[in-house]
Amino acid sequence: MQEILKDRLNLDKNLVCEGDYFHIRCCAHILKLIVQDGLDVISTALSKIRDTVKYIKASTSRRIQLADCVESDGEVVLSLDVQNIWNSTYVMLEKALKYQRSLKRFKLVDKNYKHCPSSEEWKRAKIIHDILKPIFYSITTLMSGRSYYTSNLYFAHIWKI
Repeated sequence: MQEILKDRLNLDKNLVCEGDYFHIRCCAHILKLIVQDGLDVISTALSKIRDTVKYIKASTSRRIQLADCVESDGEVVLSLDVQNIWNSTYVMLEKALKYQRSLKRFKLVDKNYKHCPSSEEWKRAKIIHDILKPIFYSITTLMSGRSYYTSNLYFAHIWKI
């Protein structure tokens, strides 16, 4: 169907570059590929954060211990990601960074906890998080809209990256 439309539009030479750029890959998929490359930089830290969330969520007593380590009032909410959905990895990273100091204290309380990222891994995770939020997370949220057109937004936002 796409080829038929392309051929008809090109009859009168109405397509730029003879339609070579007629097909645009899914913007969300392109963003995902770009982000995955960035997340590879902190893959060790992400694995440790993922293991941390699993370890703490697996036991009520561990959740209570972590809550005792938290400085501020309120419930500790850690989120486990779905590895092939980078937005969920961003949310997991954001929540883990919020409780970074508490997780370091938790390491002192629970001798079986072996997954705490090193200071260098936390720094890298913070850098990646700070890059992801204003650019990729915002653009992905915008491009995932269903109640408005998004094709006109594609180029301007990809250009920002």
